Amino acid sequence: MSDTLEIPPKIKLLLRQDWSSLNSNLPTLLEILTKELGSSECWHKKSTFFDHLFHVYQILTIWNQPQYLLDCGLFHSAYSNSYVNLAIFKLNDDERKRLQSLIGEEAEKLAHLFCIIPRHDLIYNKILGQLKSKKIDDEKLKLVIPDEGITVRNINNDEPILLNKFTIAIFLVFTMADFSDQLFSWQDELFENFDGQLLYQTSNKFNFSLWPGDCKPGLWLAGLSRIGQIVRWCLKDYNPELIPPVFDNCTVELDPSDLIKSRDLYWDVVTNHHNLYNVEAIPEIERKLRECTKLNPFVGEPHVLLAQIYMRLKKYEEAEKEGLKALKIFFDWGTCWDKRMNWDVWIAYVRVIIECARKKEWINDAFGAIKLGLVSGL
Repeated sequence: MSDTLEIPPKIKLLLRQDWSSLNSNLPTLLEILTKELGSSECWHKKSTFFDHLFHVYQILTIWNQPQYLLDCGLFHSAYSNSYVNLAIFKLNDDERKRLQSLIGEEAEKLAHLFCIIPRHDLIYNKILGQLKSKKIDDEKLKLVIPDEGITVRNINNDEPILLNKFTIAIFLVFTMADFSDQLFSWQDELFENFDGQLLYQTSNKFNFSLWPGDCKPGLWLAGLSRIGQIVRWCLKDYNPELIPPVFDNCTVELDPSDLIKSRDLYWDVVTNHHNLYNVEAIPEIERKLRECTKLNPFVGEPHVLLAQIYMRLKKYEEAEKEGLKALKIFFDWGTCWDKRMNWDVWIAYVRVIIECARKKEWINDAFGAIKLGLVSGL
């Protein structure tokens, strides 16, 4: 996608909300989640519960997960779990059979398992807590996640559950999708994630943060990049096609300090330099955004801002390049870092910029700014 605007087929279907072409059963499942189960009336961090469930499905779709994992992802917290109290299905035989009839036995069993394991203990104590060194070592990983798997305890009855290596990897992929959709600065304040390591640490004092807070991009990327490396190690030999494309196919770990610096540079531009009337201020804004993308090359939003700056300066080729970089990153993630706008809205605006850059045309006044919208190739 270095010099084209071709939209991957699955993403085109998602943007057009062509659910039946994604999966013939999807419209029925979405209707059940909303009209029958009322998930669209429940709150979930930065969206409704329905939106979150669908966005996890969306991300997993873009990450080319098989259908049974997509269906599991759509109902990944349907029985509630160790993190949330959102049981739209009750944990009994009749309700389980009902969900099995909707998504199949394999997907339901995995969703049920995802809801009864202690996810936080598995991820943060049994895995990440045993990998405290800065660099993840293959030999250490073999000790932490042995071939026979990891035993955890059922959160409801304390019975032992053995998770094999593949299931652990899939649950970590789910966690990457789950966290990337919902996290923003509000959770950073709640859990004092000021070092960017995403450890969900709590102090003895009750740290209540007014929701939704300032809605800054969250400091979750470094933590997920570390989880991504574990996913890659688990899947690379037998299921490499299931490794998410983010973080260069989960080969790169982002330094938390770089994440913090990049977020602060980005937010400084957003809050203090958003008006480009005075072109004399642009070099300093450009420098900050360039430094931001260098420190953290895994988010698209800084490139969107750079593209707008170059359009303001009539540097159309540079604007197009930045827009294409942003699109590639948004297409890899299936979600966005700056959640003040939705993923599909970021994509739509970038496409407008790219089209204007290719025509070598840009707005001259406020009415021109609000007139933009149509993209070619519809």
